[in-house]
Amino acid sequence: MLRTIENQFRYIVIVLFAFLMFSCSERSGNIVRTLIKYDSLSVNIDYPILSNYSKLSSYVSEGNVYSVGYNHHTHSLDFINLSNTGNKVIELQREGPDAVFPPVAFCLVDNYVVWEDAGGIALLTMDGELVRRLPVDDSSLLKPKGVTNASLINLHEADGCVFIPIASVDSKKNVSLGKVYDIRKQSLDFLPVEYPYEVLEVAELLGGLAFPAITGVGERILYNFPYSSMVYCYNKRTGETEKIDMISQTLVRKVDAEDFRTKSPREKFEAESMSARFSEVYYNPELKIFYRIHYGEKERLFDKEREAYLMLYDESTEKITEYLLPIHFSEQYIVDKDIIYFIYKDNGDFGFRYAKVKLKDL
Repeated sequence: MLRTIENQFRYIVIVLFAFLMFSCSERSGNIVRTLIKYDSLSVNIDYPILSNYSKLSSYVSEGNVYSVGYNHHTHSLDFINLSNTGNKVIELQREGPDAVFPPVAFCLVDNYVVWEDAGGIALLTMDGELVRRLPVDDSSLLKPKGVTNASLINLHEADGCVFIPIASVDSKKNVSLGKVYDIRKQSLDFLPVEYPYEVLEVAELLGGLAFPAITGVGERILYNFPYSSMVYCYNKRTGETEKIDMISQTLVRKVDAEDFRTKSPREKFEAESMSARFSEVYYNPELKIFYRIHYGEKERLFDKEREAYLMLYDESTEKITEYLLPIHFSEQYIVDKDIIYFIYKDNGDFGFRYAKVKLKDL
């Protein structure tokens, strides 16, 4: 009871802070608001579907949007139909020719599952059968060195391709920051974009906070790094890269790498997990906005609560609006076009509750 009161008091303080920031930031063109426009929905669930997952991905089939989560109890992928018209489960194998390890990350594209685990990258059918393992030179490149928060490693799909981030190999020269796997062509190639020099300088110190998040739409490949507000937009047609500093009114522009220099591997993991961070960036061509979620610092390692914001960057006006997210939103969400589905914290055993946020309504 005391804990609940403390949480409510903290949220009231945050809301008041957001109001003050809104008042002060109008003059600079940046606005901070509290998110109030969203729909709260619930899906009925039953065994073995879980109410919370550590890894989620989106999947759209025949107009239905699914939240897909890895079920560590049953070693399966659970498909939760957000229209509440039927869920399904794909059983995965732990042994034999179709065996896969628990995922580091996964995503779905063209009725296949692209799966990253301790063995590298695999392609699975929607029945859980192993089609092939992709020829990755060194699976250790698929994650940052040292002990890293797994939530910072993700795969993203765009136009039938999957972006596979890789760690920097040499801090003294630029290297590609990932590969692109084309499902239709069955090709695996290096991305034509390199680690920015300013990231290479701090990558070894920051670990997962300097590991790339890569998304894309149309002719653009977007990438950014959790420790920094900077966004990089590579144009596949012109070969040019544009930088956009999506500066927040609520977070520092970048994490100070010097704070990590004298820490042990364990201390770096804790600092990385508690640090403020910027999530992957998306672009909506119809609305002409970039958007992303970012998080404030945690006070303690196992805290489930911290400030979280949805940021919108208008490409035409360069105006930034940040929305303080409600305290009952978890850090798990999926994206489908101009809609973000935020999963609620502490869902019950019989319901999968989420918030539906339409960007065009904000």
